[in-house]
Amino acid sequence: MDKAVLLPLVTAAGGAFLGWLAAFSNERVKWQRERAARWDERRLTAFVDYAAAVKREVHLCIRMAAAMHLGTMDEAPLENVEGVRLLNATEERRADAFEGLLLLADKQTIDAARAWHESVWRLRDTVNGTRTVDQDTFMSLFRATGVARDDFHQAARQSLSVTTEFARSLAFHRTVADST
Repeated sequence: MDKAVLLPLVTAAGGAFLGWLAAFSNERVKWQRERAARWDERRLTAFVDYAAAVKREVHLCIRMAAAMHLGTMDEAPLENVEGVRLLNATEERRADAFEGLLLLADKQTIDAARAWHESVWRLRDTVNGTRTVDQDTFMSLFRATGVARDDFHQAARQSLSVTTEFARSLAFHRTVADST
């Protein structure tokens, strides 16, 4: 074959190959970015579902505590029998949501989630009759759940690469005038 014909042919083939390689690389990067975004959405959903379940459990504990004259929050009292039934159902939802975290979250977020629900279990023990405490101890346990909640949120934000500054909750004690 003549060099005059071979050189343009090799150049065209090389150009086509480089064009294909560039397009392939761009598509691969785009696919990886989209896949990461999909996983971030799934993790965000798992984090929110878990947080909502734990927060619901805390709210039920606060309402049960109000019926026992513990705590200083202005929540509608919830009697023990109904409260325990609701707590058990909420705990099932929390446990299911935690499974999603175990599958999708990093170790730091899982550890923070575990610490949060363990602090809620200590709070729960005071309203279901397992442990008797005074109002100050109850409020201390309540504030501990708030700190654990903040730790979970901070770990989840870091896991999701949220770069804005995290604003911790202020004091975890909503006080109101005694309504008796």
